[in-house]
Amino acid sequence: MIRKLCRFLIYFFLIGILVFMLFPILYAFFGSFKSVEEFLQGGAQIIPRVWRYQNYIEAFSKVNFGIYTFNSVVFSLASVVGILITTTMTGYILARKVFVGKKLMLSSFGAALFLTGATTLFPVVIICKHLGLLNSLWGMIIVQIAWSQPMYSILAMGYCSGISKSLDESAMLDGCSSFQIYWRVIMPIMKPINATIALLSFREAWNAFMLPLAFTLTKPNLRTLAVGIVNLKDGGGEGVSSWNLMIAGTMISILPMIIVYLTMNRYFLSGLSEGAVKG
Repeated sequence: MIRKLCRFLIYFFLIGILVFMLFPILYAFFGSFKSVEEFLQGGAQIIPRVWRYQNYIEAFSKVNFGIYTFNSVVFSLASVVGILITTTMTGYILARKVFVGKKLMLSSFGAALFLTGATTLFPVVIICKHLGLLNSLWGMIIVQIAWSQPMYSILAMGYCSGISKSLDESAMLDGCSSFQIYWRVIMPIMKPINATIALLSFREAWNAFMLPLAFTLTKPNLRTLAVGIVNLKDGGGEGVSSWNLMIAGTMISILPMIIVYLTMNRYFLSGLSEGAVKG
């Protein structure tokens, strides 16, 4: 009896957490079909009285959705590729090699985990301005890759530490160089953690706001979807904020993330847990 009661309480608690987490998403989803007046009235009425499907058509047509989506795809995919190559290589070196400054590097990575991108945004923008990287997608990509090094390098290092060194030794006897061992032997084994890094880094790049905003202040045509959607808020006319249109645009923008997650879900949890535990 006590065991059944405990199980009931656990399930009740977990269901409560699930409802708490899903409520903002459901509220935004239903809010995207409301009129401005109904949305601003709020209250306990979550389901719209009149479903305005044209909100999605207006959201798609009022801003350069095609250009913003293209910029987001280029920014996100290029960032993911760069992050995967650099962090897995760094993680492999940290897990396998002994060199001067290794402990300092690990300590720096650990300290950098406590710094948010907004903290270092101003000096990064100044540096990129002098390097000619401002107002450029490639400048944003380089900064995004650099910001992602600490966390994902540590994850990759943890996963590599669990791979037997005998594989390296066997490959070395066959005449492979360090890079060939990394690329031909270690990388295929790292598929789970690679999927985890790819998914997390894609999410960060796709949802990035402050970095693309700071880099595209004078070039609106280079803005990503996350920045461009904010323009929908001012589409109501006569000083009215069109929150319903902005939320409709947001609902459209999260579809790629859902597709990517459903595609890579089977690797995600295993790679994340193994990368954390093996280290």
